[in-house]
Order: sequence, then C-alpha cells, then structure tokens
Amino acid sequence: MRSLLKNRFSEGVVWGITGALLIFGAFATACGQGKSEKSSTTQATGNTTSSSAVSKARKERLVLGRVPSGNPLDILERMEPLIALLEDNLNLDVEVRFARDYSDFTSQMTRNAYDLAFCAPFQYITAHEKAGYEAVLRPVRHGSDTYVGIIITADPSIHSLHDLKGKNIAFVDPGSTSGFLFPLGVLLSNGLTLKDIRYDFLNGHDNVVLNVLSRSYAAGAVFEGAQKLYGKERASAIRILARTEPIYNEPVAISPDFASKRADLAKKVIDYFTQLHRSPDGVEALRTYDKNVARFVRASDSDYDSVRKYAATLPASVIAESGI
Repeated sequence: MRSLLKNRFSEGVVWGITGALLIFGAFATACGQGKSEKSSTTQATGNTTSSSAVSKARKERLVLGRVPSGNPLDILERMEPLIALLEDNLNLDVEVRFARDYSDFTSQMTRNAYDLAFCAPFQYITAHEKAGYEAVLRPVRHGSDTYVGIIITADPSIHSLHDLKGKNIAFVDPGSTSGFLFPLGVLLSNGLTLKDIRYDFLNGHDNVVLNVLSRSYAAGAVFEGAQKLYGKERASAIRILARTEPIYNEPVAISPDFASKRADLAKKVIDYFTQLHRSPDGVEALRTYDKNVARFVRASDSDYDSVRKYAATLPASVIAESGI
C-alpha cells in the first residue's frame, strides 16, 4: 500500500478517534514529489517527444476535500483502493485534504480549494450559496440514497426525549446535519428548548458515541449506524430515543473552477464514479471505502431544497453558530 501520509494528506488538522489532536500542520501534497521524472522518449526520425510518453508523464491533479466523520487516517486508508482506481484509469494524481471542522471546510471551499468536496447536506447548501459548489453525486447505502439522524442514550434512567430536560447532550459539530441540526429540530418539536438542555460539540460521530457509551453525556446525536462504530457488543448498550426525517445522503459537490476550467476531466471523473459498481475492482473499492455503499448516483442541487426549508425553521442563534 502506498504511503498514506506522504502521498495523500495535505494541510489540516487530524483528529484521533477519541478526539485527541494527532497531527497539526502541513502534510506532503503530491504523489511522487521529489522523485525525478522519467526522461521523454525521442523518436529516431526527428527529436520529437513521443505522445504516449507525454500522456503518461502529464498526470492531472484531482483534489478531494472532506470533513472527517471519524479518524482521518482510517478514512484515508479506506479510500485508498478508490483513489488507486481513479489514478490508474484516469491518469490522475489524487490528493485528499481534511478540514479541521465544518467552518474550516466552508472557508476552504470559498477558495475553491477542492475539486470535489464530500459534504454534509447542511454544509453543502452553505457551499453552494457562498462558493458556487454544485451537487453532482451521492452514495447509495443499503439500497437507499437517504439516511437519518438518531438521538441515542446508554443511560438506563433516560426513557424518552422529555427525560433529557436539564441533561448534557453530545453533538458532533454546529454544522452537522445528522449530528446536530436535524436532531435539534426533533428536540425542539417535542417541546424542549435550547434553555432546557446543556450541550457540547465533540468534533466527530465516533467521539459522540464513545462519550454516550461512557455515560459522560446523557444522550448524543449521530447518523444512524454510527452507534455500531465500536462493535456490536458495545452497541447493544445503546438505545435510540428518536429518529429524524429522511435526509438525502451526503453529496459530492464540484467546484465552479473544476466544472468550468476542466470540464472534460470533470465529466470523466463523475462518469467514472457512477460506473464503479459495474466492475469487480470497483465493487471492492466501494466496499473498502464504506462497506454499506453499493454505488454512487448522480445528484442535483434541488435534491437538498428540503434541507434549506428545514434550516429556515431553526433559531437564529443556531444558524449563526453553525455557519449555514
């Protein structure tokens, strides 16, 4: 396997599975930097460079952006087969950049830092409005292109949402769709107010689950499935108090620069994602990336209009804190 840190990471902060800061600063950004280029082939008839040699030498850069939903090193390792297929079949150098949090992610996108960004739904509507990113893909999991957020507890004294009044609740991030915004809406619609609860943001679905399991918090909000991150045995201690309404799966959004200035390559990359499930190598890469992802399908901006409508119902203080 290729060196994950050397060849894949770029600037950012990496958070460990318990939330500890592992690495801060700049990481190497390009595959093969520092290595000498192979010399061009010269034709016998006239000192011209072989077109096949030029094609192989001139790999285009593709930058993928993400906010880590867990340990970035684990995510990167799971992405490795997918990245390898993109590089080998489309003649690319692929770089993955992890933002520190949703706010940093939005800031990076306003500078067109990512060609393709793996966004949370609420994060996407911000990126579309502020930076012109456009939804082009989304994954299909368990045969569905939607998911839900859940409110979970491991505290035997908590039986309903009303029992959370005056309790500490763990959320993921102010801009997280399933880890804050939609679950908060569920709490508010069930008669609780922001004054009724105390809450913290733990910067990761995995961290929320871990702290709910340890009962450091009475409850937490994550995407459904995250409660199993630490194994089935530990997941058995967790109960689901409520579910949000269905949300379209997180979009992959394209930057306006990539879409307009390198349109041919952008089309090839998008088409390749939608065809991954048709080959054995592609199926294996998808399973490694996320064992529940069967394929990628095309997405459009209007698919996330329900998220925009929902955002309009949240308190102004929440909107300001989330940055949406």
